[in-house]
Amino acid sequence: MENKAFTLVELIVTISIVAIMAAIAIPSFNNMILNSRLASFSNDFVNSVALAKNTAVSQRATVQIAPIDGSWNNGWQVLSGGETLGTFDALNQLKLAEEPVAINISSKGFLVNLEPWAGIKACDKRDKCREITVSISGFTKVVKS
Repeated sequence: MENKAFTLVELIVTISIVAIMAAIAIPSFNNMILNSRLASFSNDFVNSVALAKNTAVSQRATVQIAPIDGSWNNGWQVLSGGETLGTFDALNQLKLAEEPVAINISSKGFLVNLEPWAGIKACDKRDKCREITVSISGFTKVVKS
């Protein structure tokens, strides 16, 4: 009868290979998570502009995209006539370059008083950023930096 088992040397070599592979993979995984957060932020914001614009046109009412409790870092919501149409989560581990004012979209789908709104820019701890601008017609543009 033959014994089937691992030797101590085989076990140490296997654990060493797994540890080396994990050490290589973890930084890449962290970068993937941070890239995903930036993409999620920009997708959420573009979707909130689309929701606001579609609602404004269909309901023939002014719709607002406003920060929750006065800070975009708390998230934002789409409001129409005192009713909340959608709430978007806070910026998880992202920081804003500055706090822009709320966006108002008229019943024709155009932004009202766009002048003070210069866009919204979120950056992560690597200083990689996504800047979203909205034209007066409601067209959104996302720029990676």
